[in-house]
Formats: sequence, C-alpha cells, structure tokens
Amino acid sequence: MTGLCPLLKKSFRWETGKGHFKVMKEVKKTRNTPSREAARAANGVRHRKRRKRSYTLYYLLLLFFVLISGITLSLTVFFNIETIKVNGSSLNSAEQIINQSGIKKGNNLFRINPEKAAKLLKDNMQNIDSVRIERKFPSSLIINVTDAVPTYYVTDGNSYTVISEGNRILDTGIAKEQVTAPIRLEGLEVSKFQKGDFIDGKANAKLELLQKIKQAAAKNELTNITAINLISDVDLSVEIEGRITVRLGNSTELSYKINFAQNIIDTKLDKDEVGVIDASKAGKIYFSPGSVASSAASMITSSGQATSNVQSGSSAGKTSSGVNTSSKMTASVGTGSE
Repeated sequence: MTGLCPLLKKSFRWETGKGHFKVMKEVKKTRNTPSREAARAANGVRHRKRRKRSYTLYYLLLLFFVLISGITLSLTVFFNIETIKVNGSSLNSAEQIINQSGIKKGNNLFRINPEKAAKLLKDNMQNIDSVRIERKFPSSLIINVTDAVPTYYVTDGNSYTVISEGNRILDTGIAKEQVTAPIRLEGLEVSKFQKGDFIDGKANAKLELLQKIKQAAAKNELTNITAINLISDVDLSVEIEGRITVRLGNSTELSYKINFAQNIIDTKLDKDEVGVIDASKAGKIYFSPGSVASSAASMITSSGQATSNVQSGSSAGKTSSGVNTSSKMTASVGTGSE
C-alpha cells in the first residue's frame, strides 16, 4: 500500500492502441493562495464593470425612448397653434395676411416653416416689403409685416417708376401726377424690373450706396431729403427741401458730411435760400447760392465760422447735375484762405 500511495496522488489515462496507462501531471490543489485571491478580485472588478455598463446602456435606452416620446408628442399633441397675431401692416387686414401665409390654427409650431411662409407672403402680396415670423410658445404665432410704402421714384422721360423703402417696384410706367413717393432717385437703373420685383443684380452696388446715405441721414435725423444722386460713386449728393443740394463726394464719412451740412443749413442759411453746399472735402464746406446774377460763395470750416469775401468778377457755372455753382470761390477762414 505504501508503494501505491504516490500513484494514488497521480492521474492516469489509458492510451488506446498502446496498452498502457500514461501518468498525467499531478495537479496540486492549493487553498487561499495569493494568486487565487488576485483572480477573485479581478473577477469582481470585471463583474462590477459589466454591471455598470449594463446600467449605463439601460439608462441611455430609457433616455432615448423618453426623447422620442417627447418629440412625438410635441409634433402631434402639444404646441399646436391656437393664436395668430399680425403686427405692422396698415395696407392689409390680419385675415388677408394669415390666409396668404398658408399657416392655419391647429398647425404645430415645430412643423411650420417660417422662411417658406414669409416668402409666400411676399410673393402673393406685392405691397409687403418684409416679413418676420416668430413662434411664441406654447401655442402662439406672431407675423411681423413691413408694408411696401412708396418712398422713391425714378424718371425715364415722361414715365415714372415708384420704389418702396425695401427696394420693391410698386408701379411702373405711370404719369407724374400719379407719383406719391417723396424722394427722387438718380442713377438707379430699373427698366428691366417689373411691378412687384425686388431690385437686385447689377443694381446692388447702387443700393449699397443708397443704404449708406439712408443710414447717415437717419443717424443725423435728416428727414427732409427730396432727391438722392447715385450717378457717380465719387460724386454722391442729396437734395434737401428741394432747394439745397449737398454734394457728398465719395461714400466715406457720410454721417459727418451730412451732419456738417445740416448744421450749416439750420444756422447759417436763410429758410428760403437756394444753392449748393459742397461737403465733399473733409473739414470744409463751400456754399454757392443758386442765383446766377448774384453768385456768391462762402467757405465754412468745421469751426462753424463763415465768411463771404467774394472777389469781383467771379462767374457762375453749372455742375454736371445742373445745379448753379460759383466757378470761383474765395474766402478766408480762421488762419487760412481758399
């Protein structure tokens, strides 16, 4: 028995065809060894990680379904339009604007297309310049409209074209008596446009100049402009009250030039005086009265001082825009003279 004891601790395997047992390696079992503890710890860590991943996936799926449910409810049950308000239009009724927008009560706020509705309104209603549509949660819609009001007119012989503030053609080929727009535009080509069109294309450069002049005038609260000349980019001019032409030169420092000219008109000239103010040179303004017989010139600097030392023999001529100006202007200002 003693001799068999070592054999009992080993494992045997019968090898077919060889007729004998083969001793397999002895497997020693150990308990609570350091390697076994480490393996258990590692298994525990892996188990916790798997469980954590399972929880994360579960919560992500739950969040996904909640979001899908919320979106579905928002597009079908919640945020349906109950009130539509129209602001800004005096030419069209609210009912007309709502009908032409294609938006109806009961439509969902998330499913409407504000840009498409705004374009539809401008296409269908030629007396509208611009449209801005706002969603007001949970159930309201606001349509802000800017009417296309006659603002400018362009002449072509005896034919007149009327343009809105938003550069939309309101009328073409009408007589002078039919024109209600207050400001004459010169230098803007509009012959290719039809009624209802918005001016664009090659006219954009002129429109940019017009916009700069409008902004400068608004900044200085100049509201009595009766004509704007855009023929030359370097010889822009505006006409004020139909009696004073202000030459602005190029488009730089327009606000300063207009402000300067407006101060001169308000403080240095008579209320009924006619003539030309040349504000195209920085820091200086030349005024030429419109009467050819008594042509006189004054140069006014930014200090606000003015003199009218006109030499005898000065003659009067005309500028390219047809406004009377003195061909020679002499004045002493401050410490300098011109």
